[in-house]
Amino acid sequence: MYHEVPDLEFITLTKIAITLWSGQDIDNSIIEYFIQWDQRRIDNWTDIEESVNLKIENCQTLPTTLKIKLMGLVKPIGKRLKAMIQYTYDNEYLPNYFTSMLTWTFLGTINTEETIKTILKDENLSFEKRYVLASTYCLTDDVFTLWNNLSEVDKNNYLGGIMRRNIRCHLQIYWAYHVNYSNSDTLQERIQEQFNTTFQPCQFGLRCALAFSNLPAVKYFSKNVPVNVKLETYWYYFHNLELREGVAFVTDQEQSVIYIPDIICFILSELNEEQRMVSYERYAYFILKHFLEFPFQRLFWGNAKNTCRYLTKSQKSNLLQRITRKVSENYTDFDYETLRTELSKM
Repeated sequence: MYHEVPDLEFITLTKIAITLWSGQDIDNSIIEYFIQWDQRRIDNWTDIEESVNLKIENCQTLPTTLKIKLMGLVKPIGKRLKAMIQYTYDNEYLPNYFTSMLTWTFLGTINTEETIKTILKDENLSFEKRYVLASTYCLTDDVFTLWNNLSEVDKNNYLGGIMRRNIRCHLQIYWAYHVNYSNSDTLQERIQEQFNTTFQPCQFGLRCALAFSNLPAVKYFSKNVPVNVKLETYWYYFHNLELREGVAFVTDQEQSVIYIPDIICFILSELNEEQRMVSYERYAYFILKHFLEFPFQRLFWGNAKNTCRYLTKSQKSNLLQRITRKVSENYTDFDYETLRTELSKM
């Protein structure tokens, strides 16, 4: 269920939308948007989205029904593109071929690991910046190579714990310790001492990765954590989704919200049937809510049919309100009208 292949129409339209976002004129507009970081406004990014939509409107060979569906994909795909830039280049600089560096999936999501591998080849980025990217996304070979190219000042900043107050730096510090303390007991001692935690190093890494919905890092650490600890950590993540309900996100945490559905989908694929049902019994609403977001809407109905009994009346009402809002705001990336009708019958 969590590896379903979407229909050919969706795959084709997604590919077209990605291609439109990769045009040279759009590239230039994106570069202009990011280099003027002190003057950025939501309206500026909306203007870029409208430029992509205009290309669709002007296409004479595309039927109107497909144009509407295609325009519905422009915003969510652009949102992921924008988030990737913010996570990687942001204010540093942006190469004029950036969109060609992205590796996309047929779902309209970015393959972060492969994209970061490409970005690390950009010699215009400092070694320190490239170390940050490699360590954040757990690209182990690159981490060791780039660490050796860091200045002594940068190395001391990581090893001395100066940066531990910034949660965004925790994986960078983890890998600094990993490179320098090959003995597992020493590594564990340093992690527990610096972060005042009782977690084993890989459990600590998994929690850091989940905190920012960092899928490549989640996949890396999940392979090295005992099954019982992994399950406990996954449920801790779902519990945090519950705690976040109604809380406004700020700065880089706001970007990570985009990737929550990706993380949920991965976690559920890791669980057996019994563990999934326990997860739904406890957190059905918070899981289903995120399956209303691109590109996982097709998973919503199949899961809702099996787990609706775990929803309270208020939670079901909230889901219907979310779907209704998408209908009223003319979202066309999915058939929300049918989804609303079917859910209201349950």
